[in-house]
Amino acid sequence: MFVFFLLGLGFCFVCLGLLLICFGTQGYCTNINNTIAFEKSVMSEVICHDVMAVQKPFVFSQNARLSSACKPTKMLQQLVAKHFDVEEQTEITTCLEAKLSPVGSCQKGDFVFLKETGLKLCQVWLHVAIGPDVYSMVSTWELLELDSTACHGIFVQAEGAYFIETSNLACAVAHMPFKPKQVKVIIPMQKR
Repeated sequence: MFVFFLLGLGFCFVCLGLLLICFGTQGYCTNINNTIAFEKSVMSEVICHDVMAVQKPFVFSQNARLSSACKPTKMLQQLVAKHFDVEEQTEITTCLEAKLSPVGSCQKGDFVFLKETGLKLCQVWLHVAIGPDVYSMVSTWELLELDSTACHGIFVQAEGAYFIETSNLACAVAHMPFKPKQVKVIIPMQKR
């Protein structure tokens, strides 16, 4: 029984939002004499959960997309419709988190590097989808100082925010506030 809960902990946490306690080590379970049958039952249970997980939409997608689709506020709907020159009746969805292309995710407040060459850093404000196209509203940050090993840099906030295609975001990075309107960011290996 202990093995079953070890294999199913992640699934239980995702589905139920809590972790179940296993009483197998406290003597509440009987000894298992036929381990082959037990192992087969555990394996079939794990396979069933895995098959169910891969049937969800976008499991293997490498395209940028919203993590979940939410209805935007009326003000955001009008802003997006005006900016992208679409009718207000156009279906627009929003989310604070997006899946990046090909892998990774970022959410509101994260600092992300753009895929283009150089150290172009932005901070995510929100994500919107207009039909199949996904965009992120970001503010730019300019490189102020790069340490001698190129492991981290100090960036200063630039003015303004704009929309870019979410597929242009490379990866979210670890950061910490440094001074007012400045942030220290760890540079990912592919950007060094």
